[in-house]
Amino acid sequence: MIKTRKNKKAQEEIFGFVIIIVMLVIIGLIFLFFYKPQKQDTELEKNAKTKISNLLYSIVAYDSEGVSFQKMVEECNLGEGCNVLSDTLSEMLDKTLEKGSLTVGKQIRGYSFDITDTMNMTEGNLTGNMIGSSVPVSSSGNLIARLNFYY
Repeated sequence: MIKTRKNKKAQEEIFGFVIIIVMLVIIGLIFLFFYKPQKQDTELEKNAKTKISNLLYSIVAYDSEGVSFQKMVEECNLGEGCNVLSDTLSEMLDKTLEKGSLTVGKQIRGYSFDITDTMNMTEGNLTGNMIGSSVPVSSSGNLIARLNFYY
């Protein structure tokens, strides 16, 4: 009888230990379920932001047959030549996306390009996550070009 009593006591201790472990696991799972880390830019997003800035600066520096992008924007701002500007931008952005040179780890679904009080151009699905950049277009800084990609 003494051996049976000792074995029962050992079984009770093991059962108590198992209960403590199960409780710790449940508390840990609850903590992990409610814990939401702050979203930090991934390396892909940082690279994409750099690429978008570079693309936007390239667009602003564009010159076709002696007509600069800034001149096209100024003419469009006056109400002339907006179709030429829109067509040029569409072609540039479509070629960029066609070659797949811009990625953020996921497929780009759409983009928006706008210049302050001058034009607004969109293409595709403009929902979900967005990444973009902006640069001044005019020397006075009153016209700003913004390019946003949605993925």
